[in-house]
Amino acid sequence: MRWLPIHPDSVVFDIWGNLVIKVNAGEMARRKMAIPPEQLTTTESGQGVKLTDAQRKNVILTVSGVEGAPFETTQETADPYNGIGLRSRLWWTWWMKQKATQLQMTYIERIAMGKLIGRFPGGNPQAQAQMQDTLLNLVQDAGATLPSYPAPNDKDYDITILEASGRGWQLFRDTRSDFQDQMLKSIIGQSLTMNSEATGIGSGNADAHMQSFERIVRFDASCLDDSMTSDLVETMRVMNFPGSKYRFKYQTIVDRVKVAEALDSMLKLYNMGARIPEGAALEVAGLPMPKGDEPVLEQQAATDPLAGLGGDPDEVDAIMRGKPEKAAA
Repeated sequence: MRWLPIHPDSVVFDIWGNLVIKVNAGEMARRKMAIPPEQLTTTESGQGVKLTDAQRKNVILTVSGVEGAPFETTQETADPYNGIGLRSRLWWTWWMKQKATQLQMTYIERIAMGKLIGRFPGGNPQAQAQMQDTLLNLVQDAGATLPSYPAPNDKDYDITILEASGRGWQLFRDTRSDFQDQMLKSIIGQSLTMNSEATGIGSGNADAHMQSFERIVRFDASCLDDSMTSDLVETMRVMNFPGSKYRFKYQTIVDRVKVAEALDSMLKLYNMGARIPEGAALEVAGLPMPKGDEPVLEQQAATDPLAGLGGDPDEVDAIMRGKPEKAAA
C-alpha cells in the first residue's frame, strides 16, 4: 500500500455527486495515457476523470465547511452542486497577501539599499557620460544623474546616497500581516495560538481564544473521523471480514486532560470526605498501577505528637503548654 496525496485544487464533484479528479489534457496526450472515454468529463476549469467504484475505494476524502456558492459570482454559480469551501473563500485574501509580499520584495530590490545621485556640470554631455559610467562602476541598481549649476566655490561633480525611508517597508509588512491574521482567524478561529498579542491582565482573552481553537479542532477532528471511518475502516472491514455484523469507528482523542486542575479537584473532594479511587487518580496523572512487589514511592504517615500520652485532656494540654504543676494538681 502506498500513500499518494491529492491536491485539493484538483478535486471536484459532478452533478450526481461523483468524485472527479481534474487532469491536464496536454500532459495526458504527451504521456500517451489511455483513459476510458466513459470516465472523461468536463469541469468548470478543464478536463476531469470520474473515478470508478473500485478507484473510489482507494481514496480517503475529507470535506469540511462546504457552503453554497455566492449568487454574484457567475463562475461559481454555474456549478452550485459543487459548493465552495474554505480555500475558495480565502482565495482573494491569499492573493492580496502574495501581492503585498511581491511588492515588499520589489521595494527591497529597488529602493531599500538607497539610491545614488550623481551630479555633473549642467550643459556638458561629456561630463554626464562620465558620471553615468562612474555610477555603473559602483555596482548599484538604482541611480540617477542630475545636472548641477554650482556657484564658483562649489563642487562641479558630486555623488550622494539618497537613503530609503522605512515607512514603505512597514506599510507592506503591516498589510501582509493583516491578511495573514484574516486567514488565521478564518481557519483556526483566533490568532493567539500563532501570534503574540497583548491581552491585558485578567481580561480572559487568552482563555477565550483557546476555547475557540479547541472547538474548531474538535469539529475538524470529527470530520476527519467520519472520512476515515467510511473511506478506510469500513473498506478494510468489507475486504477482510465481509460477513461481519460489527461496525468500527475511527476516533481521534483531542480533548486534553488538565492534570493540575483535575488533581486539585480530587484533593478538595478528598478533604471533604469523598472516597477517590486510586486507579482513577493515577490514570489522570498518567501513571500506571503498581504491579506485584514493584517498589513504590509513598508518603509516610505523620506522627501524632499526642500519641501515647493518654489521660485527661486537660492534663495533656497542661504538659504541652509547659505547666506540669497544673497537671500534678
